[in-house]
Parts: sequence; C-alpha cells; structure tokens
Amino acid sequence: MKNKLASIIYNNLKKTFIYNGICNEAYTYEDIHILALKLITILKSKDINIGDRVSIIAKNSIEAVIIYFSALYYGITIIPINPKLSKNEIAYMLNDSKSKYLILAFDYDEKEYFNDVIEVLDIRIDDVKEESYVNQEPFFNIDKNKNSLIIYSSGTTGRPKAIVHTFFSLANNAELFNKKMAIGADSVFLNFLNLTYLGGYYNLLMLPFIAEGKVVLYKQFDLSMISMIPKLIFQYKINVLWLVPAIASILVKFDRISDEAKLIYKQYIKLCLIGTAPLSKILKINFENKYGLKLHQNYGLSETLFISVDTKNDIDSNDVGEILEGIEVKVLQDGEILVKTPFIMNYYLDNQTTHGAFTDGWFRTGDIGSIKENQIIFKERKKDLIIRGGENISPKEIENVIRELDFIEEVAVVGVEHEIYGEDIVAFVVLSKDSDKNNLLLRIRSVCDNELSTNKIPSNFIFLDSLPRTDSGKINKNKLKEML
Repeated sequence: MKNKLASIIYNNLKKTFIYNGICNEAYTYEDIHILALKLITILKSKDINIGDRVSIIAKNSIEAVIIYFSALYYGITIIPINPKLSKNEIAYMLNDSKSKYLILAFDYDEKEYFNDVIEVLDIRIDDVKEESYVNQEPFFNIDKNKNSLIIYSSGTTGRPKAIVHTFFSLANNAELFNKKMAIGADSVFLNFLNLTYLGGYYNLLMLPFIAEGKVVLYKQFDLSMISMIPKLIFQYKINVLWLVPAIASILVKFDRISDEAKLIYKQYIKLCLIGTAPLSKILKINFENKYGLKLHQNYGLSETLFISVDTKNDIDSNDVGEILEGIEVKVLQDGEILVKTPFIMNYYLDNQTTHGAFTDGWFRTGDIGSIKENQIIFKERKKDLIIRGGENISPKEIENVIRELDFIEEVAVVGVEHEIYGEDIVAFVVLSKDSDKNNLLLRIRSVCDNELSTNKIPSNFIFLDSLPRTDSGKINKNKLKEML
C-alpha cells in the first residue's frame, strides 16, 4: 500500500488534485506533495517528532489539506477538532488525546485561551510556501501498523469516543468502495462537508485521492451555498455529489431551483451519494423528484468505515446497500447488527470502551436491522428504542406515521423518564408551513390514534423551528431530551 500511495503522486504530478473554490486556486498532486514536505520542515523545527499526537482546529481550507498530508508523510497522528465546539469540549479532547501540539489553521478567536493549555502552532499557506524542504518519497514514514488518525465521535450518547485508525485501513476501504461505485480518475467531487469530521476528511478528501480524482474544496455547507452549488458544478465540471440527509432536506425545502440549474445537475452529476445518517423515504422521493438525481445510500460507522453501499438505488430508503466484499455482517436475535471487517478501527483510546464494543471478535454497531439477499436493511439505533411499560417501542415507526402528513418537515421521537411507565414518549415536530398549530396538532393526534396502538402514541408533541443536529447531520436526540 505504501508504494501504491506513492504511485498516486508520481502518476499524477501535473494533474490538479485540489481546486480551492473559495479563492479559485488550483493545486496539483505535485504541489500537495511539495507543500507537505515543506510543512514537515516547520514541524521538525517545533520538535514535533514521528509518532507524536497533534490536534488541528481548522475550517475548510488548503491549510487543513496540507496539514493532513504532511502528518501522513511524516508519521504523526492527527486529531481533527471542529472549531464550533466549546472551549471545554476542545480542552477535553486535547487532554484525552494527550496531544503534544495544537495547530491552528485560521485566525481562531480563542487562541489566547489555549496558549495557556498547550503549545500552539499557527499554520498559514503563505508561510508554508516560503519554507525550504528536503526532497523525500511520498508517504516516506507511513506504516500499516502506525496510528494516523484519532477521530472523535459526535458524542450524542455522552462523552465523545476517541476512535483510532491507521491510514492503511482508510485507504483499503476507500479503494474497495471506489471500485464498487466506479469512482475513478475522472471523478470530480465537491467537498462542502466539515474537514474536521470523517465525512469531510475521508469521504471527500482521502477517498478521492485514492481514486486519483479531483476535489473542489469549498466552505462548509450553509443556506448561503444553495444558489452556489450549480455554479460550482458548472465551473469545475463536478460530477460526484456526496450529501448528508440534513443538506438534502435543506435543498428540498429552500432551493428555488431554476430550469437552468436543474439542467446543470442532470447534465453533470453522474453519481449522488448520501450517508452518515438515516434517510427517510419521503425525503428520498422529494429530492429525487426535484433534482432528477438518484440517491445512493451508503452505510458505515466511524469505527468500521464503509460496510455497504446501494448501487441500484432501491426505492426502500431502509435498504442501505449491498455488503462490501470481505466484510461479514450478522444480526443478533434482538436485531442488533454485528460486523467483522478488515477495516475496523485499531481501538478506542479508552480500553474499557474498546472491550465492550466487541463480542467474540464481532463489532457491535448499536444499530437495529436485518439482512436480505446480502443487502442491509437499517431500522434504527438500538439506544433510541423506547421501553414503555416493559414494551420495546420503535421511535422510527412513530416518526414514519407522523412524517406522512403533508405539513410535516421533520419529526424526532424520544423517550423520557417516567415514574410509572419507565419511559414516556415525546415527539418533536418541525412544520413545513405556517398555520394554526392547534388544528395541526389535532391532525397529528388523529393520525396517531388511527395508525398506532395506544401504547405507542406520544404523550406530548412539541413544535420547534428546527431539530438540533451533529456536524455529521444526525439528529441530536440527547439535546432534545435536555430541552425537557
């Protein structure tokens, strides 16, 4: 694999790898290689050595890309941290990971606070360009057994878990995924996911690199980007889109797409992938009808990387695709999905958490589902199940019933403590239009009465303007419970 990684650089020296769509600059594979070597000179001058752990706080930028590749070349372990996190959350990750340095790749407002906590190193692309370097082979210090990445989970179930990966696992998994989806050197990706979480770092940076493709790097998606997407697609000839359900939902709701923009989507986008969170059937249908694109779901966890991908675009949104070659999946009697994969994480930093994650060598995903003809049917997270009066109740079943109403934008059902039933059911609802909430509530209660057994009907319905989400696009049900 080391030689294969090096050959990607050598085979594409003059080919553009990164288009910086923010400032319209292009960087070839050779540019990235040389800049990575130049940054190593700076790292060495700060006494950062092979095997050290270094955290990075960055926005989507060429600086972040260079830092990631330099870390892989040099053999240090990188810990990406989202700048949106609170100071306490960041301090926890710095301490938990035992980071030697904190690299800041932009003008971070809280820099002075962290100067008192850890050694801080500011990296800017202009400074890196001016540095000298020692010419070496690409990835000269990479090793299949060396930890390359510590990624923190979103922390929806408590403290975020520190997940440790080698780059060889990521690269081999990406190679398998690319082959399955016919992703190759002609693939051009739009990266508007956060580079400090796995979707931005792995799906939309390292996976395209393994494919010898191109990446158009842009700022993290927000509402202001809606009208920019077709312009970027046209300008850079983007042909692969990778969405999360939260982005798809925003596009369906807010994009006043013109006939010209719709034509651009249909003409240029050859593959539209979606993952990181469950996709509802109604969102899938609405998106595909609006944009004329087929959504292909993928399934995996930060710990396992990709497990399956939908190649045929099944109409059933619960079908998250065919199990990838070399990966074993089985389902326990309680419906939990277990996985054996050569791409599994090395471990969690917390040994006790690592021990509890496996049963006889099988990784416990915490997801409920089934397998049909080598396809994984995802149902819900095991932790989301509500136990009311001793009965296991699926929040997804309730959500699906409420979501069928034409005025429902989003819905999330959670269980809350109850002194008699153990847990009670609360539904949080986002409306797609302004109307008399009292009348709409009556309609919601009516459909629940007609389609759900008494024990499954929520005791309370709470209207919100939007549902809280993690950076990976998952609804943060812990936050919803905190509201109560």
